[in-house]
Amino acid sequence: MDKICAVTGSFDPVTVGHVNIVERAKRVFDKVVVLMLINPDKKYTFSVDERLDMLNAVFATDKQVEVCFYSGYTADFCKTRGITTLVRGIRDGVDFLYERNLAKQNYDYGKLETCFFVADDGYEFVSSSLIREKDIRDKYWDIVPEQIRDIVKEKFNG
Repeated sequence: MDKICAVTGSFDPVTVGHVNIVERAKRVFDKVVVLMLINPDKKYTFSVDERLDMLNAVFATDKQVEVCFYSGYTADFCKTRGITTLVRGIRDGVDFLYERNLAKQNYDYGKLETCFFVADDGYEFVSSSLIREKDIRDKYWDIVPEQIRDIVKEKFNG
């Protein structure tokens, strides 16, 4: 039986930090489901379809990765797919506090285990919000995967 995990996020847009976590998860798991979710507390720059298209472009040739979208609870999706482990990236202490609470909720609700990967050197400051920040984004295009960089630039420079 394959070991499968889910790497979840809103991916608005996907970054090289997200890709790094997926690549590292592939070393531990046979299959990685990149699961795009909706956080009702967030306002998104890219539509669901745009984010899915970007994720599919980034992972198009990777047979070990499957890109999915779900609008409900993570645990409900995972239960339908037989996924028992989430992989989440941690950049700093603030991330850890947030992720610890989320991990507890996912375990209490759906018995999902969460595996934390600490950001590799050079990725600890990578975040989608850097690209959304108008005054500084031009300094950070390199945190957007090359496969989608032109799409993301077009959205902001349109």
